[in-house]
Amino acid sequence: KRWNQCKKKLADAVARAESAGSSSNEQEEIINALRKEGEQLAMKQSKMEELVREAGGDLRETKKELQVQVDAKEAALAKIENLEQQLKQTKTELSAAREGEGRA
Repeated sequence: KRWNQCKKKLADAVARAESAGSSSNEQEEIINALRKEGEQLAMKQSKMEELVREAGGDLRETKKELQVQVDAKEAALAKIENLEQQLKQTKTELSAAREGEGRA
């Protein structure tokens, strides 16, 4: 998109230079300046696109790490719940055993 804008600017500048009757050297200077600006803009755009790709990769990696942590938390919570059930059952069994000993 920017390249098309630069090409349009260049064409406009060439047309202005020709219509103004500028010398050939002035026309070349304008054209060269516009080409240089276009190259700089293309480099900036390329760097920005690279940064966007890197950020996207970082985001994907962070999401994966987050999912690993969420899965680990869910597993830990399930283990805690299982242990609490076992503890409750053991307490019930212990209470029953004590009652049995008390009667005996």
